[in-house]
Order: sequence, then structure tokens, then C-alpha cells
Amino acid sequence: MAKENLVDSFYTLGLDTVGDKIGYKKIPHLQKCAPISQEKVKDEITDTDDTQEEFAIVNFKKNGDVEFEIVYDPKDPTHLKLDQMFADNSYGNFEYFLTQAKQGKTFNAQLMKWEEVTETKTQKLRKKGTLTISNVALITTSKTQP
Repeated sequence: MAKENLVDSFYTLGLDTVGDKIGYKKIPHLQKCAPISQEKVKDEITDTDDTQEEFAIVNFKKNGDVEFEIVYDPKDPTHLKLDQMFADNSYGNFEYFLTQAKQGKTFNAQLMKWEEVTETKTQKLRKKGTLTISNVALITTSKTQP
């Protein structure tokens, strides 16, 4: 494989603060964000006279969780939307986009964990969150607004 064909892993996480699934706003000060994961499900289809197990993949996927961390800005609309989502258990529309590869995924999620992190007194306040995702869709052009 040629080194010049490799793609950098720069990414953004966008949040729809309006609810229209069109204008995703980039979540600023994102420090890290785990990629979206999905897992296929298999079904055991072993016959009673088989001598080894047989499996088939079924048309079903399990969605994972996405963990992320931000440097918190209490005036930023995306950070305020995350606060609101955690307080009222609402869903949010998100866009995870790999900027160099020009591909990503949109998904709905609930914020299951939202905690303040103060590892050292010389750092700005950070918040860590865990999103439980659903309705994942592949995209090839970003809708994220700067």
C-alpha cells in the first residue's frame, strides 16, 4: 500500500441544535470522541445431525455507545443542548464526520452519561459524555456548519 494513499483521521462531531437534521453545528473544543461502532448479529442454525455449529448472519445490527470529551463552554449552543438532553432525557441528532476521508455517519442518540472532569487545577473544565446511539446512516458529504 502506498503511503500517499493513506487518509488522516481528523474528525468532527456535529449536533443539530434546531431539530431539522440539516444544520449540524460542529461541537467546539472536542478533545476526543470514540468512533461509531455497529456489530452484526449471528443466529445459530445448526441442524440436529450436524457435527459442528453452523451460524448465519441475520439482518440486524447492534449499535454501540460513543464516548467523548469536550472543554466546556457554558455559553456555546451545542454544549447547552447537551446539558438539556441530559436533563430531560431527550434525543439529539448527531453527525460524526471524517474530514479527510469525506465520509461519516449521522445518528440519533441519548446522552446517558454527562460528568465534569477536573483532573488538574491548571486545565479548563472538561465534560465527558456517553451517547447511546440509534438510527445510524452513512453519509459522504458533511452538513456540519463551522
